[in-house]
Amino acid sequence: MRDKGESAFDDVVEEDSTTEKPVTEDTDEEDTQSSTESVAETGDDGVVDVEDSDPGFPFAEAEQHPVYLKGETWQSLQDTKYYTEGELLEQFGVRNAETREFDEAIAQLVAEELSPERIAEKIVENRGFE
Repeated sequence: MRDKGESAFDDVVEEDSTTEKPVTEDTDEEDTQSSTESVAETGDDGVVDVEDSDPGFPFAEAEQHPVYLKGETWQSLQDTKYYTEGELLEQFGVRNAETREFDEAIAQLVAEELSPERIAEKIVENRGFE
């Protein structure tokens, strides 16, 4: 039984505290600069080397919001993240992908690629109507 104020989502969310830490006041000024300021190096072949690049935005700019998904949808999303991490490593040599980057990319793709009409159709479909 849940305590008052807990939601079903609390059981599903796993906090990734391994690398994402909020910026604190005793952090050096250099550490608080936006990670987008890092300079990606271009190799002799003209390809940009993203292998040692920083995340697309600093943790301090991230906002955390709950997402309510069915278990199978959540697992599918986690599987997609896992395979994306493999693609990042294989295609770009990126080993330091952050959860916030994955979440941001998914949200951007939804906003760019899916119309409100298609999302509304999916809601109705999920309710059992065609």
